[in-house]
Amino acid sequence: MLLSDQPTVSGLRAGWRQVTSFGSAEHCDPAIQARLAIQQAERLRLYLPQLCLIVSLCTVIATVALRGDLPWYLQFGPPMLILIVCGLLYLRWRVSDPVTTFEQAASTSKEAPKLAAVLGAIAAFWCVNAFSETEQYYCLVAPVFLSMSVMMAANCLDSVPRAALVLIITASAPVMVRLSMYDNLTLSSVALLLFVCGFMQLRLIYAKYAETIRSLELQDGIERLARTDSLTGLANRRSFDEGLTDLLIDRQQGATLLALDLDGFKQANDAYGHDAGDAILIEVARRLQTLCPTAVRLARIGGDEFAVLLSPAMDDDALPPMILSIRSMLSLPIELREGSVSVAASIGFATAGPGEVVPGELLRDADRMLYLDKRVQKGTREKALQAA
Repeated sequence: MLLSDQPTVSGLRAGWRQVTSFGSAEHCDPAIQARLAIQQAERLRLYLPQLCLIVSLCTVIATVALRGDLPWYLQFGPPMLILIVCGLLYLRWRVSDPVTTFEQAASTSKEAPKLAAVLGAIAAFWCVNAFSETEQYYCLVAPVFLSMSVMMAANCLDSVPRAALVLIITASAPVMVRLSMYDNLTLSSVALLLFVCGFMQLRLIYAKYAETIRSLELQDGIERLARTDSLTGLANRRSFDEGLTDLLIDRQQGATLLALDLDGFKQANDAYGHDAGDAILIEVARRLQTLCPTAVRLARIGGDEFAVLLSPAMDDDALPPMILSIRSMLSLPIELREGSVSVAASIGFATAGPGEVVPGELLRDADRMLYLDKRVQKGTREKALQAA
């Protein structure tokens, strides 16, 4: 083995930091955190009945293997407690509903480590006392059965890494301490083996957990690219249509839709080039984000066409001032490398109450108002030129 391949103290510390950061996804986007929590909780819901059966089976086998000169309360007390807890968990989770909300997932994630701690503590108490009471012939039966049970249980708990961490520590640490107290190299080696197996099990669970996060981040990135306009960072037409449908059909909420078309953009794009045109679109998107921070969707739905989706629906008194502020803000000069340029905006709008229109009708109504406004704005500019 090369010297550089040997484990160092810093390497072990880094591994331990990874292990103890189980279940922590604070560095992730909030949407990914929610999806991760729901996915973890749902996997736990599916695996927990199997875990209960595995632990129950191992408990029965260990009870038979440890029969002999144990006091009756050690022979039957701890295993009965484990079987009762597993039975109650099995009955509860066998008929539980799927986890679909972040609140359900958060509750499950908080409950799982507590249950793991209870089962781990009972198993450790049973193992330590059984090891102390049994004859030499049975001296390694308890630690072996405990380690096997803990490893299998930890595999089932990999969807909730903190629960796996709590289970391994509470179940294995007392046994390792008890084994290390004997002046016997074999028993000390068993204690060390339990530590190494537990640590490696946690590292494997961490790797799977980290891979799940990376997979969700990659999936989220792909979905975001598919729904985002790459130039302006606003929602694209697909995302806008989905948001409009979700608002009017699924949520049954009222909405106001503003449709915007830039006047003078084509002339500026032809005069200064595509890079200048891109800069204009980016600046228009930035100004719209500033003017409409509460918009449900803010999208670029065409070359120089934008849409603003607001909910709840705006009343007749509030809508004209907002349209006027948007028109005024977008008409301000935009500074480019080639010089200053100004564009105007024609704006159409349509308003619908809950369940009044379908998404396509609302967009068509806004487009009709947009073209009417475009004719009005064109006439106003022509009159202004004639007057000049």
